[in-house]
Amino acid sequence: MKIFVYGTLMTGFSNYNQIKPYVESIENARAEGKLYDLGYFLAMVDGYADVRGQLFKIDAAHEEEALKRLDRLEGHPSLYRREKREVFIEETKELEEAWVYIYNNEISDDSRLIESGNWRKYSKLKGA
Repeated sequence: MKIFVYGTLMTGFSNYNQIKPYVESIENARAEGKLYDLGYFLAMVDGYADVRGQLFKIDAAHEEEALKRLDRLEGHPSLYRREKREVFIEETKELEEAWVYIYNNEISDDSRLIESGNWRKYSKLKGA
């Protein structure tokens, strides 16, 4: 099973340790959508741009446990909905199907679009 992450679940960020025990491999990837800074957290929504992140391959023996942990963390299904999406792997130039958490609410007017679609780059510029 594969999971595409684009924010604090990526390596080097605050929530990576929530998923780290289950991760077998990591690849840089991107998925179609738009990324917003909501202040306290990020929101990926449908859109025709690229969101950059990481594709985690989850250890088969711990898939259910990993999804339960992530569902709690992401507030699935009320705050985010988990759905299958195609993601593009940067290194191999191939498409893979993966679970992605999509924001399940309206984007408020005071939310900031992350035009690069890249949380790692944006957070460095922001000083987060």
